[in-house]
Amino acid sequence: MTCDSFRFITIPFLLACLTAGGRAQSDSSTASPAIINPEDGFVSTSKYTNAFFGFSLPLPHDLAYREFRPSFKGKPPHFLFGLQSLSKRPFGGNVKLTLLTVTAEQTSSASREEVQKAASGPKEQPVTQIEIGGKEFWKRDFQGKVREGDMRSVAFATALNGYV
Repeated sequence: MTCDSFRFITIPFLLACLTAGGRAQSDSSTASPAIINPEDGFVSTSKYTNAFFGFSLPLPHDLAYREFRPSFKGKPPHFLFGLQSLSKRPFGGNVKLTLLTVTAEQTSSASREEVQKAASGPKEQPVTQIEIGGKEFWKRDFQGKVREGDMRSVAFATALNGYV
């Protein structure tokens, strides 16, 4: 293909794109605004992004994950995102389960105490205050033995847009 034929193909393509873009722009003025819900998010190979709350979480790149949807007792929170990974430890060791879940619960006050309580979990474990991206979070980091073996649970909570 010569340079002249490349220019010939490119110019009509560019004009078609500009024409389509202009048409899409005029159509969008008559469309109703999109309603965004807490559950609206996007997943790429490297991160989860929530459109409603406006945050992103990097995803671990060293484990094979699949979608995870937990079951909740009582009134369920807004379930935003979940991944799980099962991996066998080397040399015949136990199976390792890794879960990542993101939930949000609508609240009327989103007080500091309410956020601390959410982070402490149902067993009201100790929490520490930390800062992430200039925002106050409360973090629970629990390690212990459970019936299935060793367990580590890390939780983060903050108030955002009327949710914890």
